Amino acid sequence: YTYTITDGSGCSISNTVTISQPSTISVTTSKTNVSCNGLSDGTASVSVTGGTSPYTYLWSNGQTTDTAINLTANTYTCTITDSSGCTTTTTITINEPAALSSNAAITHVTCNGGNDAVVILNITGGTTDYTINAFGATLGPLLGGVSVISSGSSGGQLNLNFAVPA
Repeated sequence: YTYTITDGSGCSISNTVTISQPSTISVTTSKTNVSCNGLSDGTASVSVTGGTSPYTYLWSNGQTTDTAINLTANTYTCTITDSSGCTTTTTITINEPAALSSNAAITHVTCNGGNDAVVILNITGGTTDYTINAFGATLGPLLGGVSVISSGSSGGQLNLNFAVPA
């Protein structure tokens, strides 16, 4: 911008000034979802550029760092303020897997000492790969000779054939 000053005698001077502004505050987010249904181990982070550093952070749950920790599944808002008092807000949603559950359909051994029992486990929720501790053995992650019929990414049916001791 150019300005001119003129005194009472008509003498004048002109000068130029440059007015600058910081760049727009820009936010990049990252998150870690809750590992198991009902836990509070999620995290949400913001990385800030632009504006005038340093920055302050205020999360909707009261935390005041660039990374909010021990989060449950929910939506969180972070207000970032730069040293000039300019603000921006971002929102991060922390998810959790569905609750892990199962039920069993059992076909009992036909004859004493037989090994034709079948247990069909219907497993839902949680996160794959499942590990099963049953009948004195650990199965899993579900690989190899274990038959898995998938019904989507979060559930399945497991057929176990095993011998029942007499």
